Amino acid sequence: MFKQTYVSLSPKLYHFIEMPRLEADRLCIFNQSLSEEMGLTGDGRQVVKALQEGYEKRQFRPFAQAYSGHQFGHYTLLGDGRAMILGEYVDQHGQLLDIQLKGSGKTPYSRGGDGKATVYSMLREYLMSELLHAMGVPTNRSLGVLETGEEVYRDRIHKGAILMRVAQSHLRVGTFEYAVRMLNPDEYRAFFMYAVNRHYPWLLSAEEVALDFLKEVMRKHMELVVHWMRIGFIHGVMNTDNMTISGQTIDYGPCAFLNAYNPSQVFSSIDQNGRYAFGNQAAIAQWNIACLAGTLISLVHKDKATATDKVKEVIHSFPEAYHAAFLAMMGKKLGLSELEKGDEKRIEALLQMMATHRWDYNGTFLSLDESLPWMAGQAPGADFAAWKEDWEARIQRSKEGKEGCLRLMRQTNPLMIPRNHMVEAALEQAVATDNVSGIEQMIADFNGVYESKSLIENYGYYPENHDTYYQTYCGT
Repeated sequence: MFKQTYVSLSPKLYHFIEMPRLEADRLCIFNQSLSEEMGLTGDGRQVVKALQEGYEKRQFRPFAQAYSGHQFGHYTLLGDGRAMILGEYVDQHGQLLDIQLKGSGKTPYSRGGDGKATVYSMLREYLMSELLHAMGVPTNRSLGVLETGEEVYRDRIHKGAILMRVAQSHLRVGTFEYAVRMLNPDEYRAFFMYAVNRHYPWLLSAEEVALDFLKEVMRKHMELVVHWMRIGFIHGVMNTDNMTISGQTIDYGPCAFLNAYNPSQVFSSIDQNGRYAFGNQAAIAQWNIACLAGTLISLVHKDKATATDKVKEVIHSFPEAYHAAFLAMMGKKLGLSELEKGDEKRIEALLQMMATHRWDYNGTFLSLDESLPWMAGQAPGADFAAWKEDWEARIQRSKEGKEGCLRLMRQTNPLMIPRNHMVEAALEQAVATDNVSGIEQMIADFNGVYESKSLIENYGYYPENHDTYYQTYCGT
């Protein structure tokens, strides 16, 4: 059923643990489409039974991973405190995919915690990860959520749940931070080569494998943040233990979507100083890459000073490369496949207007397409009229023409974002009534996020001043 390649590495990197019994009758939501993509057999109940039977027959040994990380800038020893990896499933394309249980109980890395998770928090991660996938953003996926039948004590008594999470791997920047400190040089090199072979095997023949690996991970993180900025997503907790080597979005505790445009917007209750604000995400990605770079020094060059200079050059290239990628993305949001002199100022002027007037981030770009409505209650005004006239002249002279520009905009701008209050309503309904239809409907709706205009009517509005009081919590 599974490969378990990770446990070929140093046992300092993981700890075998026992899997809790998985009850197929307690399955509250299942991702049939993902299951079929992976090549799993049967419906949700059958998949859960197969996992339980495979464990009972000792076809795999679950393990918790050790890692550390910088949390809000402070280094901390961590590890899977409430999760276990069952193994690596080989999908129909021969790709290794971790199947992890999150909320599965105590591990040696629980640090005094109970190792459990709530139905609400696991359904939230299920919903958010599937919404980002539908919007074309690299992310881990969610196979299903099982109720455990246990009580979980947080602010009050909650029902317990386990998330079945699927990812290209759970290797994080924080895994490297842990490994370089805890392994001997031979063990660390073996770990590094494992990570390269799993995610970037074409680098194995490179002259400077470690340096090229750093460049590839940086590129992936840069692309990921550009995606987040494209759709107005705020991750909320970009600690190094929450940033994967694969470049997939992972850990959805305090995340949210931007309504009114505000680069300083923070929703997370624990981000008091705005470290992970919407507009800071690129700078934090660079900071995280610098942490990764520090773990690679001994592998880049035998001379520490030379190695340091080489990784610094890579890290210092981030701002310029990101800025170019960000502008290219924003150009596409405006229908411009190629930028010319003056386009950067055009983009900056629009963003400044949006910030000044607190216009809806997603809705403003949609409103440039005259077949779509301006957000209700957000009259554009004279400054926008002048800007739009200039923009229309710009797209008319583009090589694609106006229709080509509009096509590019429709491919780049989602027709709507998941409004935070609607996400909460679907989750609260599911927890209160054991009815996940609202979650399933939202995911189904967003599978047509670039085609279905009904999304504008259904998700176009949010409560006045909603962003000033809405908070998210690191509960997953």
